Amino acid sequence: MVNMRRQHDAAFKARVAFEAAKGEKTLAQLASEFDVHPNQIRQWRRHLLEMMPDLLCAGHAQPLGGGSPLPNLMEVKG
Repeated sequence: MVNMRRQHDAAFKARVAFEAAKGEKTLAQLASEFDVHPNQIRQWRRHLLEMMPDLLCAGHAQPLGGGSPLPNLMEVKG
């Protein structure tokens, strides 16, 4: 039997990393709850904490997604 690697989406990773960063539960508890290895949770938490200053700096004029996916309403009305 071939085991396929699981791929988690960014929202799941962020939710798990945020729960780990809060520190209310141990890594073992979170690993059991989310069915992920504790080392993976540790890695996602470290990545979240490293990225946090960039996310919160005042220099960001646009969201990380590159702006709004919706068209400007004035352009649509034309």
